[in-house]
Amino acid sequence: MKYFYSENAELERKVDSFFALLSEENEKKYKNALSILLLGSLSRGEATWRQTEDGNIQMLSDIEFFTVYPNSFSQFSLFDEDLKRASEEVFGTNNTSLFHIDNTYVNINALHKMERKLLIYDAKVFGQCVVGEDILSLLPEISVNTINWCDIWDIMTHRVFSVLYYGFPFKRQGMENEYRYSLAKNSLDLMTVILVENKRLESGFERRLNMLKEMDIPSKWIEYFTYCLDIKLGKKSECEYTLGDMERLFSEILTSLETTFHVPISNIVVNAKSVLRRRTGMVKRAIQSRHIPPLCHRHLRNLLEDYNKDMELSTYDKKNNYVLHGYPKEGV
Repeated sequence: MKYFYSENAELERKVDSFFALLSEENEKKYKNALSILLLGSLSRGEATWRQTEDGNIQMLSDIEFFTVYPNSFSQFSLFDEDLKRASEEVFGTNNTSLFHIDNTYVNINALHKMERKLLIYDAKVFGQCVVGEDILSLLPEISVNTINWCDIWDIMTHRVFSVLYYGFPFKRQGMENEYRYSLAKNSLDLMTVILVENKRLESGFERRLNMLKEMDIPSKWIEYFTYCLDIKLGKKSECEYTLGDMERLFSEILTSLETTFHVPISNIVVNAKSVLRRRTGMVKRAIQSRHIPPLCHRHLRNLLEDYNKDMELSTYDKKNNYVLHGYPKEGV
């Protein structure tokens, strides 16, 4: 299958080799009990890479997947070792601060009742089973009316937190290309918030942008998202934005959406179990960390204030994010 937007036979082979090694381990050690469902940009054929000044090829996109297991499986630590070994054997020191391997374990009996969030919607549309039995059909059906709008609202917090947590260190170190990529990648995810706010749902950056072009939103936003997509896909852009321009537009779009995007009561009712589960998780983390955070809206505004003032994340902000969203662990 095709993983990368810009063709790169070497990286295609590496990704195939990575999953081939895991498939071998699955057959030899685990009697083919596991299935790996590839998610994210690789599953959509939108993954990106870059060539460094010394001629090396580096992946920029994460390898994200679910490892689906049966009730009888218990060898998680052993498979974690297999994942680490396969990664080191295939990718070696090619890994960069912009590339991670992100695995989530999911019980096969839980697939059909997974929370109706964007990740699952994208998986249903573009997910690829690359190891083991194909379990894609077990995921729930999702529409713009049934998707959990609380999850869509949280995208805003996740994106600005990501820029503060991962992007700002690049900025401080003078790593302009990495910082530009971080801003572009996080800006693109805001397209989903705009679409859902307008009762539309789409998967994939290009498809989302094309849908946005049909809507009545500011043309400067469309031009900015187009530029961000060019960066994400490694294309030469027809226009150029300074980092300051990108920072201002990212803030402008986020500030506007924070004001206008509202979760309907009817959607909360449809996703009552998931919403309750999220709230229960918050309470547990608050008790564990002995920390009471502000409301989600206030937390987002605090992060935006930090971003606009070019401030580093405080311990207080990290603790708030941990209680409200479950990460980063260092916030405990």
